[in-house]
Amino acid sequence: MSLRPRWSAHLALCVLGFASHIDEGSPIIGMFSLPADPQSCGSSSSCEALPASYVRFIESAGGEVVPVRSTTSDMAELLHSLNGFLFTGGQDLDPPPAALRVLEHSRRMFEADQTFPVWGTCLGFEWLVAAMSPKSLTPTFRAENVNLPVHLLPDAATSRLFAQAPTRVLKALEFQNVAFNSHHRGVSPAEFLRPELKDLKVLGTSFDEDGQEFASVIEGAAGLPWFGVQFHPEKNAFEHGLLPDGQPATAAKHGPDAIATTQFFANFFVQQARLSSQSFKSEAEEASRLIYGHQTSRVFQPYFDEARVHYILQMLRICEASQRVRDSERHAAAVLRDQSLFPRQRPT
Repeated sequence: MSLRPRWSAHLALCVLGFASHIDEGSPIIGMFSLPADPQSCGSSSSCEALPASYVRFIESAGGEVVPVRSTTSDMAELLHSLNGFLFTGGQDLDPPPAALRVLEHSRRMFEADQTFPVWGTCLGFEWLVAAMSPKSLTPTFRAENVNLPVHLLPDAATSRLFAQAPTRVLKALEFQNVAFNSHHRGVSPAEFLRPELKDLKVLGTSFDEDGQEFASVIEGAAGLPWFGVQFHPEKNAFEHGLLPDGQPATAAKHGPDAIATTQFFANFFVQQARLSSQSFKSEAEEASRLIYGHQTSRVFQPYFDEARVHYILQMLRICEASQRVRDSERHAAAVLRDQSLFPRQRPT
């Protein structure tokens, strides 16, 4: 069986004993599914959802996605297998412990001269801030379902995110209002003067519908590979829902400049993930984790065209059944072992 490019690089790393990265092949990005209203999920059980637009955002740049429950406790091994992590948008939530572990892992890798990039969109942007300074995030902004210009600051010109950005993308962000916003929480640029936020740098700001300025684009300071946008680049390309009267469910733009901007951000982050040398232990383990084949639903239309829905009670029952099978197998193995060690004597 031929090896995929990532596995060739991994074998070379093991043999040669030095750090490498993914020049070709597909970096693997983790994403949390987030709690959703059970009624919206079409189920009486608790559930989590991962909108497909975020998955397609990564796949459009050549990456692959591993879905992760936000309440998972199985993070240690997974974090050493992924090449990066994307925090999606969602309802107002504090960063869960699993998200904090992602950031801790990313920082440790950075301090060891390796990389594990993290991207935050809207809520994910807010998690990057709240993880270090919760009080800097305030629910005082009005930017719901609106496209806003992004005013790029001087630091943007020398930033990792924008230094190589095409002029078309920069002009689209500043003058074409291609940044779709849908949030009421945000961070004032002045908050980044706090010592707690010294590891984040503001690259761009926007003004809400009341004229309040908020940070709209950030990246990690001094090379820390954290990147965040308060707006939704994925919606430009991958959300097209219509209301019953035929009007668009969101104001997100779908023209060429908006799509070029979406693709720029996707390409940038996936390229950062290609700098990671981590991989799963085997192709079989990787295949079992990837999102392919997972159940999807359209119950969140028209605001999300499609989402992966994780029915927690159903999965708990499956896990419990699997545990019973494993317990039964262990019991059977123990019986056989005992019989082999202490065979019954034939009657005399």
